[in-house]
Amino acid sequence: MARPSLSTLRELSGLMLASVILISCTGGDNEPTSDLSSNVVNADLNEPESPDVEQSAADPSPMEDEPTGDLVVAVQSNPDTAPTSATSTAPETPTDPDMSTTGSTTTSTTTTSTTKPKTNSSTSSSDGSPSSRSDSKNNATTTTTASTIPTPTTAVTKPTSTTGSKPRPVGERFATLAPGSRLPSGAECSERVRSAPETRPGNARFNQTRGSDSHDEFARVDGNFTGTTDEILQWVACKWGIDENIVRAQAVIESWWDMNTGGDRTGDQSACHPDLRRPSGDCPESIGLLQVRYLYHGDAFEDSNAIRSTAYNADYTYAVWRECFEGRLDWLNDVERGRDYRGGDADGCLGVWFSGRWYTEPAVDYITRLNEIKANRTWESSDFLGYS
Repeated sequence: MARPSLSTLRELSGLMLASVILISCTGGDNEPTSDLSSNVVNADLNEPESPDVEQSAADPSPMEDEPTGDLVVAVQSNPDTAPTSATSTAPETPTDPDMSTTGSTTTSTTTTSTTKPKTNSSTSSSDGSPSSRSDSKNNATTTTTASTIPTPTTAVTKPTSTTGSKPRPVGERFATLAPGSRLPSGAECSERVRSAPETRPGNARFNQTRGSDSHDEFARVDGNFTGTTDEILQWVACKWGIDENIVRAQAVIESWWDMNTGGDRTGDQSACHPDLRRPSGDCPESIGLLQVRYLYHGDAFEDSNAIRSTAYNADYTYAVWRECFEGRLDWLNDVERGRDYRGGDADGCLGVWFSGRWYTEPAVDYITRLNEIKANRTWESSDFLGYS
């Protein structure tokens, strides 16, 4: 390439000098507005404060990807337009104090009211907050985290207490109360008896008949209860403080739970209650569920109570048992006996009902049979239930 001549260079120098003079003459009247430094100033002065970027005092968690001044300037295309953040933050959702969430998940996950809460992935505690649960397969413990949709507190119902207002608890049974114990009243026991089906329909008339009056000797004996045969046995067990299964077993021995049963038959009509006497043949001295014997317990037959009322028949029987159990039958030491009488012996007092003696051979045999029936729960056997 050829070099330019000296004259040519001089002409170019002159043109450049003229351009400089022209620029200096036009100075401040046409100052350009597109200067980058001017844009920076305008952005600092006119940029509105963004509530989406500002960190509130209620949320101490640092915001991720917080925009800087340099980033705002970089995306600014027009000084009259509000700056746009490089990251878009979802509108702040009101926080439910009963929901378990964290600041770090607020900007990435939005829960709406149309989303069904998950309840099968975690167990909620009584206050509604998610809690740990144990996996029975591998004995691992799974803990609910913020990524799980929290369960509303309304999904958990606290158990209510029933103490003070509930009737007798299910499964309650009546056990023997020691001598000197306070015995429940008949009315109290009526509320505590558990429902039981009738296994002896033939007893219906007797079971629905109450005693007519209190006994002269035992003021607590009134037969003031109606129900099924088993319910009546529960009632007297409660009222006289004796194990209910002892009562059931003794009723098996005495009558097979049949109120129509008559025993200790005799040809001496005077030994039987007038209602049970016959023009000829024999008559039963003992009658009813527990075989109350007219010859020795005549007062129980006032108004025919021991004959016509199942509750009265059983009520009287265990009043006698309780007298013995409390140690009040001292006359037992004045007659034939297998050992000296003392109170607090439940079995011995059962033997007295049968034999009228304390641990004689007949009494011991009776006690043995009764305990076998109690152990075998004969009242639940097919033979017993099939009786009619």
